[in-house]
Amino acid sequence: GLRGRWSEALGWNASVYRTDLNDDILFISSGGAVNAGVFQNSGKTRRQGLELGIHGRIGKLDLAANYGYIDATFESALTLNSPSNSSAVAGDIQVSPGNKVPGIPEHAMKLRMEYEISEAVSVGTNVMVFSSQYARGDENNQDANGRIPGYALVNLDARYHFNKQLLFFGRVTNLFDEEY
Repeated sequence: GLRGRWSEALGWNASVYRTDLNDDILFISSGGAVNAGVFQNSGKTRRQGLELGIHGRIGKLDLAANYGYIDATFESALTLNSPSNSSAVAGDIQVSPGNKVPGIPEHAMKLRMEYEISEAVSVGTNVMVFSSQYARGDENNQDANGRIPGYALVNLDARYHFNKQLLFFGRVTNLFDEEY
């Protein structure tokens, strides 16, 4: 990775990565309750991608934008129990090398803005946008329901520095109460 500055008020960062895992551990749904399942070794997986960012300050306003691309794939064949997957045969699915790892969107954009009202008080917001992704249980990427659509979240926060030892803060997560 690299990072630098174009000026005192404007900086950037860029990184490229690749991680190969043997015996990766994934959560495999049991097909029952929403969070019921087991952890299972899933052979070889790969996560590779890039991250790009820019950040700066204009007066009392801090701004940042970050973009991430990740290609998360299975690199070995395996059989998984996934009774809720429409392509399952006797409750099992066949995962092939190149299938996408569920729950990881390929594209992510994060925008941050924070305004310093005074030395002690600041307010901010961040917007996070994620592309579509495969759902847990669709490790073979063949379920008839397809991908989960992309989504966006808006969060708000505020800080009050009472003194050097005491900071009060508040946060509103998922401001518009979006379900995803």
